[in-house]
Amino acid sequence: MAFIVKIHEKNGKKVVSVCDKELLGRRFESHDFIISLDPLYFGNTESEFPEELINEVNVIVHAVGKETVNKLKMLGLVDDSDLLFVDDIPVVMFYNVKNE
Repeated sequence: MAFIVKIHEKNGKKVVSVCDKELLGRRFESHDFIISLDPLYFGNTESEFPEELINEVNVIVHAVGKETVNKLKMLGLVDDSDLLFVDDIPVVMFYNVKNE
């Protein structure tokens, strides 16, 4: 499975955006939410799942898609109660803070 990954960095802060490859460029709506998987934000870089990046200390993760979210669940970083569903597409955003 390929994922789309982009790393945003500014002032020492890092955001890792990752989504299922087949969702890139699509737009989803539900009652209160709209999510657009724009290549300007998510990038165009196909990659394996960026586990190493996501496990870094003090990184913000924005993840969209069933495969992407399932990987995060397998790593123990999120569970079902953390998810928002937009047109049946799971979406999660979290700040990964680890005790050193």
